[in-house]
Amino acid sequence: MVFLSISHQDIVSITGTVREVVSRIMSRLKKEGVVVDSNVRGFRVNKNKLKKILRQE
Repeated sequence: MVFLSISHQDIVSITGTVREVVSRIMSRLKKEGVVVDSNVRGFRVNKNKLKKILRQE
């Protein structure tokens, strides 16, 4: 697990998208077990699951 200290708003600013899109993607990643524990300060990422998803696309 890796902890990323970044908020949803930070992701919105970096990607130039809107909050709703970030929330939808984060929900999908939580459902798939990639994002494990999120809060206002950041979130934990399961590196192995993320790598697996990235290899599939």
